[in-house]
Amino acid sequence: MAVFVGGNYKGIKAAEVEGNMVVMGDLTVERNGPGNFVSVGVGTHVLPNSGGDCIIVGGDLVARRNIQVFNQASHMKCDIVYKGSATNKGKWKTNGRVYQDPDYDMSKYENMMKIWEKKSKYWASLPATGTIYEQWTTTHIPCSKNDDIQVFNVWKGQRSVFTKATSYKFSPNCQGKTILINVHGNGDIKLNAAAMHDFNNKQGYGNGGFDTCLKSSILWNFPKADNVDIGVGSYNSEFQGSILATGNLKMVTSGHSGRAIVLGDITHQSEQGSEFHSYNFKPPFDLPDPDDICEPPAPTAPIAPTHRPTREPTKAPKLPAGCNQIPKSHLPNGKWPQSGCEKCVAGNSQNKYYPCSDGFCYGRDCVGPDVNPSYSPSE
Repeated sequence: MAVFVGGNYKGIKAAEVEGNMVVMGDLTVERNGPGNFVSVGVGTHVLPNSGGDCIIVGGDLVARRNIQVFNQASHMKCDIVYKGSATNKGKWKTNGRVYQDPDYDMSKYENMMKIWEKKSKYWASLPATGTIYEQWTTTHIPCSKNDDIQVFNVWKGQRSVFTKATSYKFSPNCQGKTILINVHGNGDIKLNAAAMHDFNNKQGYGNGGFDTCLKSSILWNFPKADNVDIGVGSYNSEFQGSILATGNLKMVTSGHSGRAIVLGDITHQSEQGSEFHSYNFKPPFDLPDPDDICEPPAPTAPIAPTHRPTREPTKAPKLPAGCNQIPKSHLPNGKWPQSGCEKCVAGNSQNKYYPCSDGFCYGRDCVGPDVNPSYSPSE
């Protein structure tokens, strides 16, 4: 998905939201809110497959204006599903359906919220490889030469690097690297959405602008912030890189290029006509996972759709670090190898395994080509 909202989404004054969208609470578009969803006039134009649910809402669906949804051609079809009630359902203009399903299963998204929170906190603990600094109102992000994964930790007392910035500059060594920017501390965090310059000093959106591969390599991680405000003051440039925030996000700037994973609410409001642009987070080197990422979250009781799910999982039996739960059908002769990977079994009499397809063990590979040449992680 391009935009995930763990609470409510409220589009007050904005233009577009590109890509698939999941909102655990209510999705509300006000009279001056975004008029295009999923496919947009100006964006990546990387579109979802036709058919299926492209907007999923765990609460109420509210529209106070007409909204175009993935309908530029007759073959472009996607559905909008909501669990609660609908206000002005007919204002959602789509070639697919707009339908209510009060029993729609949101459990995999509830589980993923726990996984994202766990990852966010773990990534925030990684040691820095460099230091972001501000000089003459330019905020410099200096990558080191030899580290494949660049980690920058900005602590609460150092946030002026974001509020003083009239521009951001990524150094030449940032090319071909994974870039993690941890913005630490709770409370309210504000960032100037000043112009970002890549390693070739290119800026802006579109052809000839900020390098596409670089923007797909950047993750801004807000592990504890209550509220993140992007676009304070008079700076309204494109904000480059994916966002992972465990609190609320207010998008005030003109545009954002990357994935937006927000476990709280999103308020979409900008005088410039703000847009979410659907760029993958696909860095050249994967960020490491915590050792207990294979530990599946315990089920939680149903919650009211307008509230955020409780994200404190009950402890489940811990699986070994580095394991990938692979169905036995993917193993040679249907048997686990007699080596270190055999402990990946979450042993019980029914031979049931925790599913990796839901993201619990994503990126771990216990069974590689040296054990089974025909095995593919995509299976």
